Amino acid sequence: MTGYLLTKSFFSTKLMQKTFFTLCMLLAAYSIQAQSFKAAEVDAVDKQFDEGLLRQDLKMTFMNVADNAIFYGTDPNDKWTATTFRKMLEKNIAERRPTPITVSRTITPVAAGTMAIVTKQVNWSIFKTPLREVAVYEKKKGWQLKYFSLNILFPDERIHELNQIATRK
Repeated sequence: MTGYLLTKSFFSTKLMQKTFFTLCMLLAAYSIQAQSFKAAEVDAVDKQFDEGLLRQDLKMTFMNVADNAIFYGTDPNDKWTATTFRKMLEKNIAERRPTPITVSRTITPVAAGTMAIVTKQVNWSIFKTPLREVAVYEKKKGWQLKYFSLNILFPDERIHELNQIATRK
């Protein structure tokens, strides 16, 4: 009987009824959005990007790259548009430079499933250390690569040494 009275008194005001209804609708919308995210779709698009690089097939590589995508490299000055990044890849292909090999991939949905962050560890023979790629995909009319960043990974056992180098005067 007490639970009935509390529930009845809680819902007795219009404000509380509207608040409860709004919370239920938000929870339902979030649940539907979370269920609609399909990591396999993002995985397929990202693997196509990687496969295009391995095959040196730029049409395949850029099939799902947004026209306004931005690419960042390992150097602070490395920043390319989709067009300039493609030109750089064309030059690398002409020079027969090796391409990266993906070792691991993690996909994280964000923005209620309308964006995804793909984090990969890659090995690339022109670098002497593992690298991390971070790609941000946005779902519009399918998944498109919007941002790409390549980072050098430092092994944990070298952090102390790097700190000493960075703080030398």
